[in-house]
Amino acid sequence: MTTLLLIAGLTSAAERPAHYPPSFPVAGIATEVDTLRGRLIVNDLLLYIDSHTEVYSPRGRTSLVDLKEGNTLGIRYATDGDGKLRAEEIWILPSIRSALPPPP
Repeated sequence: MTTLLLIAGLTSAAERPAHYPPSFPVAGIATEVDTLRGRLIVNDLLLYIDSHTEVYSPRGRTSLVDLKEGNTLGIRYATDGDGKLRAEEIWILPSIRSALPPPP
């Protein structure tokens, strides 16, 4: 899987909830959330979402209804047989800084 880092800034691991992974293959700002059509756009990258997409907030597991345009998201995805990117896990992040991996 190709890693796409779509943000820049300083790392602040303290801002990331403890139950979140240390890094994300895709991270950025949601510019379109369309649960009816099963589409999510994060920094011009189209990902498909459905009822199997797991969503997490700082409070714990949640659902697609909590995704909003403007949310900062960390995403793990897979490429399906048609070449479409399917979001498997989405984390709603407290800030763009918390999307970055911790320094080495």
